Amino acid sequence: QLAPLLAALPASCSALDVRHALPLARALAGVPATVRALGTVVLMAEIYYHSRVVGMSFSHFRSHFPTLPAVTELHVVMGPGHYEEPTWPQGARGAAAVAAALQEKLPVLSTLIVEAMVESLAVPPVVEIAHALRSRGVRCVVRDIRAASRRIDAATVASIAAGLRAADVEMAPRASGLADNHKVG
Repeated sequence: QLAPLLAALPASCSALDVRHALPLARALAGVPATVRALGTVVLMAEIYYHSRVVGMSFSHFRSHFPTLPAVTELHVVMGPGHYEEPTWPQGARGAAAVAAALQEKLPVLSTLIVEAMVESLAVPPVVEIAHALRSRGVRCVVRDIRAASRRIDAATVASIAAGLRAADVEMAPRASGLADNHKVG
């Protein structure tokens, strides 16, 4: 359903934010070469949108997401896990694998904008992924932090935000204070 819209985009279109297209990987295969900023890809999370679940596992991203050679900025929602793949690749090696996959699919990626759905400072592994991307010359900016579930309170979210800052993860101004709904942003 998205293909006719993508085909009709004007040549001047340099940014595209598609919220919750299904199936996303196939839908984004037709992104025009003029698009430099793209969003929003939901990784390792399930978001319920109009009675459907959107989001993909990291393995699905790695195998099915199209290569987009012109995209320099990607917006992602990073969750704690996906029903098909409950945990992220672990440790520094896992983070390096995530960074490598992002650059394989987006060869000129220079900025990753993250909305993190957190359970703890380690889940999702934003710190490790941000450091792995930085070592590859990619800027990682956390734009928003929110609880992955209702059992995570506002104090925990604020503590996670402080931990990200302490670990030298770049935080957008919007992600610097605590907001409603156990969310920083």
